[in-house]
Amino acid sequence: MEPIIRTRSLCKIYGKKNIVDDVNLEIKCGEIYGLLGKNGVGKTTLMKMLTSLVIPTKGEIYLLGKALKEHVDILGHVGSVIEVPVFYYHLSAMDNLRIYCKYKEIDEKQIEKYLEMAGLSEERKQKVKEYSLGMKQRLGIVRAMLGEPKALILDEPINGLDPEGIRDVRNLLLHLAKECNTSILLSSHILGEIESTADRVGFMNKGKIIREMDKRMLEESEKLFKVEVENVETEIAKLQTMEVIGRKGNIIHIRSKETYMEFIQELLKANVNFKEVRVERATLEDIFMKIT
Repeated sequence: MEPIIRTRSLCKIYGKKNIVDDVNLEIKCGEIYGLLGKNGVGKTTLMKMLTSLVIPTKGEIYLLGKALKEHVDILGHVGSVIEVPVFYYHLSAMDNLRIYCKYKEIDEKQIEKYLEMAGLSEERKQKVKEYSLGMKQRLGIVRAMLGEPKALILDEPINGLDPEGIRDVRNLLLHLAKECNTSILLSSHILGEIESTADRVGFMNKGKIIREMDKRMLEESEKLFKVEVENVETEIAKLQTMEVIGRKGNIIHIRSKETYMEFIQELLKANVNFKEVRVERATLEDIFMKIT
């Protein structure tokens, strides 16, 4: 099946600096793709190019199988929230969304459904200037979903949200992807939320996507084994072939990609006298800090 979002050798150069450098990205139907990277690595610029807010220096963008530069109208099937969403602040949320629907020729009946899904139904008649930052973020997502786009491009969609708001947005995105087959590209600094939401993540650094991981790869990533022993000095000397990264009291910390049983076998082969072995899988934050 043709990817919903696809780029080929996409670049954006300002002066002599490659802000986005040779990015090849593919997002399938119904997939949530998390884009991770520190500030200034090119995430927002990439998203702006996908929505025609920024013109690429070179490379190609395909949305729903069509080249964007030849079929700009295809953006009618793409919803987006890039940076801070802007509204008519003196109007209510409902009036803002009605204006948007009229402009886009979208059926207004969708408004109530998505306000309910985003947890904003009770505040629909409240003026947007009275909204918190998190409520404005959620309202921006609601507006992006009107017209039931095939793809959503969301730059920091949970910025400023409280835990309840984060939960609402997470459930909303999962529903759109799994039940409506909406493809979603999102960036976030809340790595734990990306980990619990995204089907696949891309790590971006200096304008390039330097690594991609899906849920299976993340589950099979490096683990931290905590080996409790009686005598640390005696047992740590037997671990020359393992990646010992530290110790705390009588517990030795070892990093490994092996399964729990494979790791136990290695300890037995090395004649390590251990009392207990606990394992912790590397989090997305651990991986992010290691490779960026």
